[in-house]
Amino acid sequence: MCKEKELLEVDMLQLEAMRTKVLEVARKAYQERLMLLTMGNFSARDPETGLVAITPSGRPYETMTPADICLVTLDGEQVDCPHKPSFETPMHLYVYRNRPNVFGVVHTHSPHANAFGLVGRPIPPVLVTQLVYVRGTVPVAPYQQSGTEEFGRRALEVMGDGNVVVLGGHGILAVGPDLDTALSLAVYTEEGARVYFLALHLGPNPSTLTEYLERGDVTGK
Repeated sequence: MCKEKELLEVDMLQLEAMRTKVLEVARKAYQERLMLLTMGNFSARDPETGLVAITPSGRPYETMTPADICLVTLDGEQVDCPHKPSFETPMHLYVYRNRPNVFGVVHTHSPHANAFGLVGRPIPPVLVTQLVYVRGTVPVAPYQQSGTEEFGRRALEVMGDGNVVVLGGHGILAVGPDLDTALSLAVYTEEGARVYFLALHLGPNPSTLTEYLERGDVTGK
């Protein structure tokens, strides 16, 4: 049984809406095939209470309901948890504690991005959406044992002031001012990785948008 903590002076409707949003975004990512089965994890932070709504561990997205989404404090205390919170909860909480402007975190196992992570190769901007929203090349964090705060610390260290990082052997971590933005960043990154992967098989040195702009071939308009 999870420990329950009384929620005083909390807008329960707002928290329920946050749980619903977490499930909505998780299902969108699943439908986009950014992960399979019960892989991946998604969370949002309430700006008023600081409570974090995060997907549970090992639950199918197709049958998940808003009531299945766990509520935890930034210190990891379970507030309302019908199931065990995601195994990657420590990583999510570390991000929120160290990036106060972040209110949505998405962690997917996107296959093409994951492939680049396995060989330690950053994903350059080959799509306009990458250049505009992801803000350039997505770096790769070396493989690290997951499920720990150290995993989150290393991910943020490599991410720098960006918003996406490829986790070596473990997919994508995308953060944003809200969950919808974080999901969009994960989608743009995976699509860029897919296109670049295909381009590498058509020629040894495909150009990136950054290179086009440096040569003056693209105006960006």
